[in-house]
Amino acid sequence: MTYKEKTRSIVFLNTGCSIASYMTLVVLALFVNSMLSIKETAIIVAIPSLIRVFSGTIVPSISKKISIKTMCLLSIIINIIAYLFVSQANCFIEFIVIAVLNGLAELIYQPTVKCMFAKLAENSEETNYVHKMRYYSICLAGLLGPLIGGVINELFDSIICFYAAAFVEFLMLVVAIKCIPNVSDEDQIKTEYNMDVVRDKVFWGYILSGFLVFFVFSQFETVYSLALKEYFKNTELTYAILLCLNSLFGIVLQSFMIKTNKMISVPKGIYFFEIAFISFALCFWLHLNLIFFAVGVFIYTIGEVTVIPGLDIQIDAHAEDNSKMDYFSIAEARIIGFVLGPIFMGWALDRFNATYVCLLSFMILLIGQFVNGITIMKDSNLLITAGRE
Repeated sequence: MTYKEKTRSIVFLNTGCSIASYMTLVVLALFVNSMLSIKETAIIVAIPSLIRVFSGTIVPSISKKISIKTMCLLSIIINIIAYLFVSQANCFIEFIVIAVLNGLAELIYQPTVKCMFAKLAENSEETNYVHKMRYYSICLAGLLGPLIGGVINELFDSIICFYAAAFVEFLMLVVAIKCIPNVSDEDQIKTEYNMDVVRDKVFWGYILSGFLVFFVFSQFETVYSLALKEYFKNTELTYAILLCLNSLFGIVLQSFMIKTNKMISVPKGIYFFEIAFISFALCFWLHLNLIFFAVGVFIYTIGEVTVIPGLDIQIDAHAEDNSKMDYFSIAEARIIGFVLGPIFMGWALDRFNATYVCLLSFMILLIGQFVNGITIMKDSNLLITAGRE
């Protein structure tokens, strides 16, 4: 099998798991907020990302003892349990337990699937391809997941969305058992924890810039629905439409990017994020209709399909071949942006309004753009980078 054929099987698995996640995304914050306050809801939404931060200290150690396939199966099983338990939760502590389970699943799954993709590539062109395909699968799931979740919520109930997500995860468990080969002893990394990775200053530059980007990026996929709540009556449907548009735009744009070997420029991509959040600020300030929000989402998506896979391509290109799992696991420290982002937006929405949040997001992106650009200039190992065009 060629690396492209192997990539497709992992793309199918990642698409299914991501669909399950997106199915619940359209109802999660609003469902929790129906029982808890905005601040408590923001904390619940942020917990899974907080747990993922610890991937760097946990996942590399696990990967040296069990196969990548076993790690993938374990993460899917934990997610199934988390989705099934949602119907039993009705207080803050119970939602925390469910969020922790979801976080543990993501802690294991995300660096594992990134490593699975990275191991398929043997040169810079293949590295670009596999990471673009990974993000393409997320865009496809981002289109189908919210659409399915939104329809289920309209026809039935929010709880059914979580049950349906558990069922999709179960199907992916079967797919993973049949399609993912066990990693052989020769491929399994048996070395001790790689301290050289921890001491890599350039690597931490990528982590810092990724943290700042994720701090802002997290807002659209977590508590953005709470901002829309003040402007649209049918918030769930409106949010589902914007999520679907985001993914549809992503699929179209990523399809063009996959067909070209053009190197991704993260700093240039951040410009589109900045323009998008200025657009969102104007939409909230002037109370514009859904069409203007959709235009903002299109601009946002241009930045997304450039920056998000680009951040992982930078890590992959910088990492040594025998340290991919170490680098991708420690790079999950960037996810603390997904922790602080929702908490910040929840606090800012409660204290100010969505317009101010968007303007502050613009300022944070400017800093992230500067840090990433400086890091690229100092990286002598980076083979695939934006900015060396």
